[in-house]
Amino acid sequence: MFRLIKREMVNTQSSLELRSRPVGRNARWTLFLLAMTAASLLPILFIPAQRHLFPNVQAAIYAVALFNILGAQLHVAATGWFYTDPTVRTYFWHNRGRYVLAPIAIIVGTAVVFAAANAATRSYLLGAYLMWQLWHYQKQNFGVLSFVCAGTDGAPLSKWERRTLAAAFLPGALGFLHFFDINLPDRAGEFAQMYHFGVFAYAPVLLCFAIALWCNDSLRRNPLRLAFFVYGSLFFLPTYLFPDAPSAITGFALAHGLQYLVFMTVVSGRTKAPLASLGAFAVISGVGYYLLLGGLALPNATEWYEHLFAGAVLGVVMSHFVIDAGLWRMREPFQRSYIGKKFDFVFNRSSR
Repeated sequence: MFRLIKREMVNTQSSLELRSRPVGRNARWTLFLLAMTAASLLPILFIPAQRHLFPNVQAAIYAVALFNILGAQLHVAATGWFYTDPTVRTYFWHNRGRYVLAPIAIIVGTAVVFAAANAATRSYLLGAYLMWQLWHYQKQNFGVLSFVCAGTDGAPLSKWERRTLAAAFLPGALGFLHFFDINLPDRAGEFAQMYHFGVFAYAPVLLCFAIALWCNDSLRRNPLRLAFFVYGSLFFLPTYLFPDAPSAITGFALAHGLQYLVFMTVVSGRTKAPLASLGAFAVISGVGYYLLLGGLALPNATEWYEHLFAGAVLGVVMSHFVIDAGLWRMREPFQRSYIGKKFDFVFNRSSR
């Protein structure tokens, strides 16, 4: 009798242990998903609402200011945390061409070029940089959707999902410079024409979207996957919905930054010493934010050393593009192992 009771207690304890693992994993997945959804939608919805519905509400103004702090330079500086992780730092050193030498070359090179170039050249270089930045935004939407796929049905992105998200970059690029001043007033008419043409650039996006939906059973059966696919496909649509720059472009720019902070909070928080790691993450991000803030003065710079600093700031941001494009590439063995462990509650959900 006692043996039977003991056996039942052991079996019950084992059952509870088995159940507790998925619960913890599911809780992390749910929290991650809620945070990513909030980061993706709040700036895009709230900033136009604040501008057009309640422009004089002080609390709303403070909220927009907070979005700007977290979603702009802060998220760029957050990349610096990777250099505090011994595992990543070793990988960086073994691949120092991309992760050490290239960032240094980009920062020094852009600083020198911006200090030496004339105003028109700086403006065209700034325009090229902004196009790269938009592509960087859209590439993160590839990543967000890939994580959603891994955490739900486990089916990877189809080629038509990728083609749709890639095509969605074009209307964003065509419309962006209509709102962002790069100090080329004589090109304003051309930027306006590009903006109006950008509306028609959504035609191939819609075509690719329809083909992706038709060809992919996983997309049709998975509402969460479909929702994030729609989001990535229409990421730049506010450009054509609002007449003012904050509503048209700031919302999606800050959404990108907030998404990245969600990713980086998970990465920096899941270590052997999470409090110390998160503290380092906060300090690096905060200090980097104030250093990068000076780059906002680029249009008003007059002296060569101001252009030098502004160019260096743009170089730091471009280095962030280069580092992230490599470090989050999940088809590479190191990235697949490192990111997979950090996000095991996403990639191992199929084993629950």
